[in-house]
Amino acid sequence: MTDRQIQFRVGLFVISAMITGAGMIFQFGQLETLWKKKYTIAMRFESISGVHRGTPVVRHGIRIGEVDKIITSDSKPGVMLLVSINESQHLRKDARPQIVSSIMGDSKIVVEPGVSPDFLNPGDRLVGRESSDPMEMVYRMEQQVTKTLDAFSATSQEWEKVANNMNRLMETKEGNLDVVIERAATSLEEFSLAMRKMNQMMTSVNQLVADPVQQENLKRSMAAMPAMIE
Repeated sequence: MTDRQIQFRVGLFVISAMITGAGMIFQFGQLETLWKKKYTIAMRFESISGVHRGTPVVRHGIRIGEVDKIITSDSKPGVMLLVSINESQHLRKDARPQIVSSIMGDSKIVVEPGVSPDFLNPGDRLVGRESSDPMEMVYRMEQQVTKTLDAFSATSQEWEKVANNMNRLMETKEGNLDVVIERAATSLEEFSLAMRKMNQMMTSVNQLVADPVQQENLKRSMAAMPAMIE
């Protein structure tokens, strides 16, 4: 094999590797979206934690667009996002976008399809739902549990005092029965309040578990935990 043949084969190998690498970048780097026709709509959120230019917009788990621009105003509350949507993807007028964050800190905008027969036109606006942060949800649940346990603890102490007063009243016939009854009524009211707080906490947990978006978010967060531990 001559030197010229070796150089030709090496050159052919390098060119093939470059073409393969360019194809992989094009495929997995989503560069094909640069050539897709798009239209722009606006989305308003109260807060956009983790969102930046290029944050993906997905529907049914499929990427349909991305954030192009973030607009804030001192005179208006909230944040406005200008979002580019692939021209082949049509959003209904009652679609509801929501910012979903994972435990790793990355975010995306998940669009709930809606059922309206009318579709959005370029330049139309959607109002987003409150962002979904798994760590924030856990923190709120922890606060609710703490408040509920504190209420139960205070109620238990009041009932203990009432029981002691009743025992002393029955054994020694000392004390005022009206005071004991009043304390019992107060303790019963505090117990009812504690039960209402417990019911509110369970309702919040049920809403968290029943929400498909929250379920998917928690699944992704739990799946990321082993990688974080390692």
